[in-house]
Amino acid sequence: MRFFFIDLENVRSEGLEGVSSLSDSDMVFIYYSENAMNLSIPTLENLNNSRASKKFIKTNYIGKNAMDFQIVSLFGAMIERNRQGSYYIISQDNGFRSAVSFCESYFEDYGITCGVYPTIISAITAEMKNSLKNAPAKKKTAKQAAAPQAPAAKQAQPAPAPEEAGEPEKAQEEPAAKKKSRRRRRKSSQNRQETAADAVNEEIIEEEDPASADKAPEKEPEAAETAPEAQEETQTADKLGYIYTILGSLLSQKTISLYAEAIDEAVAGCKNREELHTYFREHFGEDEGEALFKVTQGDFERMKQERPKKSSGRRRRPRRRS
Repeated sequence: MRFFFIDLENVRSEGLEGVSSLSDSDMVFIYYSENAMNLSIPTLENLNNSRASKKFIKTNYIGKNAMDFQIVSLFGAMIERNRQGSYYIISQDNGFRSAVSFCESYFEDYGITCGVYPTIISAITAEMKNSLKNAPAKKKTAKQAAAPQAPAAKQAQPAPAPEEAGEPEKAQEEPAAKKKSRRRRRKSSQNRQETAADAVNEEIIEEEDPASADKAPEKEPEAAETAPEAQEETQTADKLGYIYTILGSLLSQKTISLYAEAIDEAVAGCKNREELHTYFREHFGEDEGEALFKVTQGDFERMKQERPKKSSGRRRRPRRRS
């Protein structure tokens, strides 16, 4: 359950932005006074349509910080009464932060979440980001998580080596394999360089390292097998890189990884912010979708422009040897 304590003197109607996305398990306390008791018509409509429980509390005492003290009093009382949930003061007054930090420390055994935010939607966005810090990565973003670890695929190449050294019979056949590899090199060199066939063949026989002669034919098929996977991972990272660049200052890398593919699909298919808003709410639910839209809407046009039209990653294919 989430509790929102609205400092209406400080945030006015803007502080209630996002109230329509709350669920029936949420509670909103709206503190008002003679100096702040007016709400805009759209805000009243959103309050009316919100499924959250609402309670208006009038501050009857006049004096400096009178409303602030009443908010903090109920804030601590609700934590002690419920001993679980999330508690947010909606205000731009930094004076609340010391009280909230104290409650978070004093009631740490309850496992609660506390914070001070300028709007309801900003509190929901922060909650979404914090809840995803320890969340497991989704399967659909496994390629993104693997993209920075592309070098690991190269380290796995020596895997077939134990198979050769594991059986004594194969160890006895090594000299024959060496001879065959030398013969192959002679034939290939004769086909390519007919004018210098004898000289090239003598250099290969005399200077060739036996260890490298065995490894040469083995590395080629491995590179051919791992190349498509590495190429696909690199292309995925290139395609979604613009999202990490634009949203890197707004969300953590882990949070972006969880949503990068969905954001890319939304940017590709939506023509404006309204369509983006609808897409997020349909795919992630009202609360999470509303919060994600709030984070990304300011950069929608930029993402639309910087999104690669086609896969621009051109990778060199392994050459086939004759």
